[in-house]
Amino acid sequence: MESEYNKIFELLYADYVYEIEYRRRRPFLYNEYYFVRSIRKSIDIKDVENTLRPDAKYFLIINFHHLIVRPLIERNGLKNLQNESFVFELEENIQSDIEMIINEVKGNDEVEQISGHQIMKSIDALWSKLRTTGQKTWG
Repeated sequence: MESEYNKIFELLYADYVYEIEYRRRRPFLYNEYYFVRSIRKSIDIKDVENTLRPDAKYFLIINFHHLIVRPLIERNGLKNLQNESFVFELEENIQSDIEMIINEVKGNDEVEQISGHQIMKSIDALWSKLRTTGQKTWG
């Protein structure tokens, strides 16, 4: 990847939580924002070795937010977000899946940096094992 794009993805990832709050036509529901921050925290915790390229981080946060969290919220709205066990289970599933996806790439590839493409391949390889795919929001 060209270094210019690397910097762009780095900035997009860094600003994602705050930028989308600012740009949205309607503000986040509190727990949706909580999930976005939780997704980011899970990614950052798993990347203590700084092996995830910015495009990989951005790929993960966008996909978990828009393909898992948002559809679940749109389907049942506040009903799900007010259910503590739903919120806890979803957050736990997301954290588990992010860890599994990143571990899969680290276990299969001898690379210094993990790309968004490698994350995508890892998701494909792990599809049936991911806990969030049980939500049947996509796939």
